[in-house]
Amino acid sequence: MPLKNLLNKKSRRILGLMSGTSCDGLDMAVVDIRGSGRNIRFEIVATGHKAYTERQKSVLLQLVSNQKAPLHLVGKVNFWLARIWAEAVASFLKKNRLSAGEIDAIGSHGQTVYHQPQPETVAGKKVRSTLQIGDPSVLAQLTGITVVGDFRTADMAHGGQGAPLVPYFDWLYYSRFKKNTLALNIGGISNITFIPANGEFGKVTAFDCGPGNILLDQAMQRMYEMSFDRNGNIAARGQRSERLLNYLIKNDTFIHQSPPRSTGREHYGSTFIIKTLKR
Repeated sequence: MPLKNLLNKKSRRILGLMSGTSCDGLDMAVVDIRGSGRNIRFEIVATGHKAYTERQKSVLLQLVSNQKAPLHLVGKVNFWLARIWAEAVASFLKKNRLSAGEIDAIGSHGQTVYHQPQPETVAGKKVRSTLQIGDPSVLAQLTGITVVGDFRTADMAHGGQGAPLVPYFDWLYYSRFKKNTLALNIGGISNITFIPANGEFGKVTAFDCGPGNILLDQAMQRMYEMSFDRNGNIAARGQRSERLLNYLIKNDTFIHQSPPRSTGREHYGSTFIIKTLKR
């Protein structure tokens, strides 16, 4: 469907895809969207999650954890991941008795494999960069559905930190309550959005505030040989360590940066968790 036709529709049925920092699987949601701006309304039609197999997760983690991954691996996984997602989409739609023809567009975040929000010099020019794989063109071809992607790249091109969707949604949804609101999202990385009571868009503030599941999962893998702490059962048996908390607050350079700021596995990777566990 041409994008101009999609934008002119009074109601749009969108399939959102998200594969986060933890690389645990693909989250999917079909949402009917009506209206625009602060008059927009959402209706959830179906949601689902397709966990990656251990082999698939191993391939992804090998790539995202390797700051010097060879180009041939990046290229191959870029197309391979789009195929994995297309298969997940087909299964998800079938399970929920939906057809590809009923979906106006897929919004695909992509799998972040590298995120560099601070400028670095390349041949005399300072640049910031981010890279997501799971190619939108391949995904569109395999599903037969229009795909919109590269959100993070577009945001950084406009001077942002590469995470435009959550703050915008938070503003659309929470401004209706006319209260100062702080929305906290804990994924692989945690982030917060402040929405002022008057709903003024220019006063909305959002940034990454530190690690989330990315450190919990790595700790589970190294200490218990489990991929994650299901339902927080192991954590619930312990007690908060003030000594560890104070160590992290003192030594984590990211949380002392002034907003706007963003981060990822580049900072909270294996080096970070190994150093912390040794401590």
